[in-house]
This record gives sequence, C-alpha cells and structure tokens, in this order.
Amino acid sequence: MGESHLTTGSFTGRATPSLGKAGASRDPSALLVGGFNRLTGILDVVEAQIKKRLPDRIIEDVIALQREYRCLVWAVEAVQFQAFLFSELVRRSAILGVPVPARPVTPHTDKILRIESLQPHIKNGLIRLHPSQTTLIEQLRHFPKADHDDGRMRCTCSGSSPQAAPGKRADLSAYRAGHRPLMTITRAHQDG
Repeated sequence: MGESHLTTGSFTGRATPSLGKAGASRDPSALLVGGFNRLTGILDVVEAQIKKRLPDRIIEDVIALQREYRCLVWAVEAVQFQAFLFSELVRRSAILGVPVPARPVTPHTDKILRIESLQPHIKNGLIRLHPSQTTLIEQLRHFPKADHDDGRMRCTCSGSSPQAAPGKRADLSAYRAGHRPLMTITRAHQDG
C-alpha cells in the first residue's frame, strides 16, 4: 500500500486488544484502519485484522499499521488490562520512532445499538469493506448471532471523521474496484 494512496483523505485506526477467556472461546483482538475521504464522506475500511494474538503481538501489529498508514489517531479500548496495554503501546511506539497517536476509549453506550448504528451508513455506501475482509463481513452478516463481535465493534468507532491534522493522506481510488457497499449482507435475525 504505502505512498501510493496520497490525496483526498486521512487514515484513522481502531484497536481492541481483547484477551477474554483462555482457549478456543477467547475473543480475538481487532485492528481496523479506515481511510476517510473528506470530499465524498466515504469511509473505506482498508485494514481489518481480526484474530487471536498475545499483547506483545497486538502492540507490534499496531505499530506496523501506524508505520504504513500514519493514522491521525488511534482509538484504543482501555478497559481493565487494556489500559496497561494502551500505555505500553504508546511507550514502545515512541521508543521505536513510530509514535502511535493513541486515544483511550471506554464504551459507554449499548453494544447492540452501536453495531446497529452502522447499518444505514453501510446500506448507503458510506462505509465500505473490501471483499477480502471476510471475518468482518461474516460478523456483520450474522449479527447478533456470530461467535464474536470484535470487528463489528471496531467499525463503530472507525466511522468517525478525522479532524484536520498533519498525517498521511489517503488516495482511496486504489480500493474503489474492490470495495462494495454491504447492501446485500442481511442480518441472520431479521426474518426470525
């Protein structure tokens, strides 16, 4: 990706460093990067990394994404152990010379309401996903019955428009052909 997408927008990131329960039922962590086009008001989710990983790996992956996209801000969930991970992320990224502009967030509204609030933006093509982002697409398609909701929850924060500030500009035209509005994705519980 790199320098090829510089022109009409800005990148923002969202991280949910989930450890949850041990074993197979443990929630995956979710790292999303959205490219917001200020001219069109469209948010293209350009990265949706949703998988189980250890805290050190979460920090490494966020730093790698920051190195590539130079996000204006990262919203990092900071509940319980995540508050420590947040401070470690900020500390380590500064040491490596890739400071992550992280902002701690603590969700205060109903989870279902936050996820459902995405629907009009997705239906109207204002939030677009790439077909390769299968985990996130499946979580959206099967809401609220999917095994995990980590990607869906990250999307709820990624949609906020970034403030004008220095950072990497995003030419999202490279993603246009692969992105599609999720109008055809229906929630599993709509008919029941």
